[in-house]
Amino acid sequence: MKIKSIEISDYRQISTATFNLEKGITILAGANNSGKTSIVELFNCVFGSDKEKLSGDDLSVSKCRNWVNGIYTSIIDQFNFSTQKEEITAKICEFIFSYKDEKNQNMIPPIELKIQIDYDKDKDDIRNFADYLMDFNPESTSFYFSYKYTINEGVFRKNLDNYYDKLNLRIIKLKSNNEKNAESYIKEMILKIYLKSLSSSIQFTDSKFENGIDMDHVEFLKLFNFQKIMAGRTLDDTNSDRSKILSKNMIEIASNEDDWSKMIENLPDQIIQHIEDAEIKNKIKETSINTLSEAMKSISQTNGGSESNIVIDMSVTEESIKSFLKGITSAKYLIDECFLEESSQGLGYSNLIYMHLQLEKYTKTIDPWLVNFFVIEEPESHMHPQMQNVFMQYLLNYFKLKNELQGFVTTHSHEIVRAAKLPQLRVLRKVDTFECKIYDLRIFYNDILNNKYKN
Repeated sequence: MKIKSIEISDYRQISTATFNLEKGITILAGANNSGKTSIVELFNCVFGSDKEKLSGDDLSVSKCRNWVNGIYTSIIDQFNFSTQKEEITAKICEFIFSYKDEKNQNMIPPIELKIQIDYDKDKDDIRNFADYLMDFNPESTSFYFSYKYTINEGVFRKNLDNYYDKLNLRIIKLKSNNEKNAESYIKEMILKIYLKSLSSSIQFTDSKFENGIDMDHVEFLKLFNFQKIMAGRTLDDTNSDRSKILSKNMIEIASNEDDWSKMIENLPDQIIQHIEDAEIKNKIKETSINTLSEAMKSISQTNGGSESNIVIDMSVTEESIKSFLKGITSAKYLIDECFLEESSQGLGYSNLIYMHLQLEKYTKTIDPWLVNFFVIEEPESHMHPQMQNVFMQYLLNYFKLKNELQGFVTTHSHEIVRAAKLPQLRVLRKVDTFECKIYDLRIFYNDILNNKYKN
């Protein structure tokens, strides 16, 4: 199961763009502030945890501004025509949602993703996707989904009702010319009401992304095994480093192995036996009784005179042993029979190891019945150019061997781009203050091939 294409509309600086994704790995190259992180964050909101959600700030800034400027006079007119709250709110909703004619609706263009997922009918098991099949043509091998982030009419009505008094007061002040900035404040409030009323919806559709049927976001997420490595990785090469990021990742991978689990099962009984042999439990109880005696007397004076002993006891479980081992175990570098601390190496090397560990953890979760989508933002962080090139070549080979895995990498490194092939590259460029465009070099490559064979 692979994502074939994602068409994005009206998301931040992207008015419209189509990502055609390679079966193996796709590289999105672009300068700083060109929108690469925005794409990763969008993928995370749509395919990742349902804890990550879009917000009103993700809509196009220019289109939000144009919208509020365009509807401002009409909103003010509703307050001039009537003084009844219910009538005014009803007229505003009718104006924005235009119930009789959808073409005349006055809404900010929603964020929309049109997602095509392809499968190999000879190899892929589509049992998880079968309920979302709309095209019963035996030759069709695609599923289609539409993701929208747009205004919810019911929520808008509620928010408009909640803000009505404040909005009405500002409009009254505007009419009396007592407040210079009333107009800008009113526009800001109108936009705020709108943006607070947004919500996401998902449908599975036909190949034209029409005739959609609603589906739950949680059910949609179950179709994807999504993982990301963001550019802001918590790595530190100073002696003050206490986060032990590499250690924690290595231990987490090791602790999932069978040998580790078997060792954990036996450890609690062994540790308890040693504790009992040394009479540690009895000593702790005696010490705690003596230490807490004064406190217990004080407690008895406030609880009706009842006095009882509180003692410190020990409970050694598998979970406590796991926590203990993770706390005392750390990754070290063995060089010339010397053990060096995790922070002894530079950030570039630590970053390289970190990405390998993340990829290794993810590989263990690959599910052939799902879309396995792995994203790395700026793998070149802190890395020497030569190391960047070598690591990218490694990734290209890795994703080529892992047929179930689909990768997406963003970068501004020339070395990362050099290691890739032309059809794998997509370029993101800023063309205006509030607009970016994506250039698909796969299309450019195919055009060159077609012209070559024609000539």
